[in-house]
Amino acid sequence: HDANEYVMGAAFEALAKLGERLPPEAVAALINRVEHDSEWEVRRAAAEALGKLGERLPPEAVAALINRAKHDQKVDVMVVYMAVEKLGERAPSEAVAALINRVEN
Repeated sequence: HDANEYVMGAAFEALAKLGERLPPEAVAALINRVEHDSEWEVRRAAAEALGKLGERLPPEAVAALINRAKHDQKVDVMVVYMAVEKLGERAPSEAVAALINRVEN
């Protein structure tokens, strides 16, 4: 593993602690990493940070998390669970279905 991967993962973990105080430009960067980073550790850390956004979780972040839950076994199902739980009734049915599918499989 490259040292930069660890640094990036640590940075995302720090961003996750900001939760709902995370600035919009950081949210966009996290979505980009969830969708495109080649290292699963980085994708996971970015997904976890997004999962802690609560009410501020934008639709494009939900879409990125759903896609990763469907296609990336390395992204913890708990990340999608956190997002669905924080969205509550606003959670898209596709997110709930992705969560159920991961639990069943």
